[in-house]
Amino acid sequence: MSLPEHPELARQGRQPASAPPHPAPVAPAEAAAVVLPDLTVMFADLGGSSALYHRLGDGAAFALVRHHLGVLRHGVLGAGGTVVKTIGDAVMAVFPEAAAAMRAALAALAETERQPLAPPGIAPLRLKIGIHRGPVIAAALEAGPDFFGHTVNVAARLCSLAGAGGICLGAEAGEAAGAAGLLAGLEVEPASAPLAGLEGPPIAVLRLRLPSPGALGRGAAA
Repeated sequence: MSLPEHPELARQGRQPASAPPHPAPVAPAEAAAVVLPDLTVMFADLGGSSALYHRLGDGAAFALVRHHLGVLRHGVLGAGGTVVKTIGDAVMAVFPEAAAAMRAALAALAETERQPLAPPGIAPLRLKIGIHRGPVIAAALEAGPDFFGHTVNVAARLCSLAGAGGICLGAEAGEAAGAAGLLAGLEVEPASAPLAGLEGPPIAVLRLRLPSPGALGRGAAA
């Protein structure tokens, strides 16, 4: 997803003819930024990966982590989203619509739950995913576009609340256009969740569970 056209973003993308051959890097505080009023942010994390590195060794563990991250990336791109960054075994992605983020999450969960690749005696890696919708700050940083703000922070907290093999999304995302059909057949638990480190009252969320490999496949294809 490219950042929207904006005069300041465009200006920073052009260098004057007299610019030195090695301009000083732009500090994050000086980077151009715009507010996008409605974007859906998804964080996904691989539960159990730290123990896997200890038990299997770096090479074998990284191969499993890389496979799962590849599945997740494929789900994001297939649903029309953009992977913003990968931090260790966690991925941040953004989507123009909440339903697209839900499709990506369901597709990735379906694949990883259907094909646990861990060796015998090793607990398989399982995704946990948080999704939240709202305004975000989009900034053109030296390393590429990035996103900031309360919506991003909430999505990250929801990921930690999802639990292995589950999705936790803000209720607004669950009420978005196209979301109702994706919820059909899933275990949906409405809840009120306090968010650690964020001020304010608990927010309404939906916890989603995918009960069986067969149901996972049908839900992801919906």
